Amino acid sequence: MTANDHFQQAYAKLRKELIIAMESTTKTLLTNNESSAENDNDFPLEFAKKIALIYESEQVKKIAEGNSLAVEFTDGKLRSLLETLKKQYHALIEESKFQLNPDDPLFCTVDAFSLIEWGLKEVPHTKMLAFFLDPKREHGLDNLPMGFLLAAASVSEVEIGVENYQEISVGKIEAERWIKVNGKKLRLDIYIEMEIPKCRILIEGKIEGKQGEDQLSDYKSGFKPEENDVLIYLTPNGETPEEPWCHLDWKDVALAFCALANYGEFEPIKKGKHCHDGYELLRLWTSTLLHHVCGVPVVSKKPEDDTLQNAVAHASHIIKVKEILEEYKGGQYAGQQIA
Repeated sequence: MTANDHFQQAYAKLRKELIIAMESTTKTLLTNNESSAENDNDFPLEFAKKIALIYESEQVKKIAEGNSLAVEFTDGKLRSLLETLKKQYHALIEESKFQLNPDDPLFCTVDAFSLIEWGLKEVPHTKMLAFFLDPKREHGLDNLPMGFLLAAASVSEVEIGVENYQEISVGKIEAERWIKVNGKKLRLDIYIEMEIPKCRILIEGKIEGKQGEDQLSDYKSGFKPEENDVLIYLTPNGETPEEPWCHLDWKDVALAFCALANYGEFEPIKKGKHCHDGYELLRLWTSTLLHHVCGVPVVSKKPEDDTLQNAVAHASHIIKVKEILEEYKGGQYAGQQIA
């Protein structure tokens, strides 16, 4: 079977599914957070992404070389269906009654690392994360970054046992903690001692690199984790680590700090210059994570100007940001709008 035959089969399946889905009742994504979390990988989010990516790719081919397959993608029926789906996403965004802060990194067209070719380098990212998680550092944001990261981790089912995210207390944070295990010298990316809740958090991050042989088990042997300690393996690819390590995605880190950008009580605090400077650095670094490490497209502040792919990203982002805000505020978040 040729590549074109494979493409035609895949396209026919996608088109059939799209037509069936569009003729049936559209799922409500933004009015029920619980069902949204359960269906995050179902139609229409993941499916719409596939349609948008293939459609846009074939449009480029058509312009460049007159690809006959692209002509089929531009027929009136498919374009009408895609436009209808896009309008439905815009309607869902409106129905959510949640307006993202214009400062949200989702809208940011520049970032902190990619222009100096650090966008996918692991060490700068883990050092920046350690910097912002330490309330004693110069960013001036106190415990807010740590609180929101723990809330995002909880939403992603990494349990750390926090009763009130606004009353946490960090005892000690080290970037690049060195230990010796079985004669090997090993470097853990981030070592954290929490006072409230009482535990240690170990974070080992990867972006393009792979886990070394016995790396996680050696860390376990070296640090001898106790019952309340939390071991986090941070990657962008969903790799499942061995127990007792828990997986957290770099996108969860980015979403945690996007939720911070939408935290209403933060607005008066942010006006102080010291805090403002730290926040701007956090925003630009989060933009690197979101757009460069995680591949989320930059979205327009005017949804009507976005492509279908961007409308999907916008709707998905609102769902996750609201979930993290609700977790951070103890389930009492009331869909606050930020003009």
